[in-house]
Amino acid sequence: MQYWFLRTRQSILEEAEAHHSEVTGPLHGELAQIKDGMNDASTARSRLFDTCEDESLWQQLRELSREGQRLVQENQGLQSRLAYLQSRAEQQAAKADEESNAVTKASRQQMVRELLKEADEVRRTMKANSVQCQELAKRSERIEQQMREW
Repeated sequence: MQYWFLRTRQSILEEAEAHHSEVTGPLHGELAQIKDGMNDASTARSRLFDTCEDESLWQQLRELSREGQRLVQENQGLQSRLAYLQSRAEQQAAKADEESNAVTKASRQQMVRELLKEADEVRRTMKANSVQCQELAKRSERIEQQMREW
């Protein structure tokens, strides 16, 4: 009977790991793109500094940059939270498999479901932040274009 429990736990773990890789893989790539974009924007801003005197454009660009940095930092914190949630879910799944008391076992299984649900919410937030960063980059690009035309 324990063999069945171990196989069930292994199956749950494999499914969670596959889902994690599927969801976070693209997010890591997007985060790298965002960081590269921010570095490119910083270089472009340095060049624009000498040619554009419109303070309102500069203010808009600074605000977009601050918001982009905030979102990147938030996603970094969320990545840590996601790793914690997944690790905790794996630990609780292992403990549930070893548990002989049915009530305690059910409680641990419920905890695993809650942890995985929260991990999904974190992933959704990270994805939304990534989309927002892309939108900020587009807005920054439009402002920079205006600055080049100045």
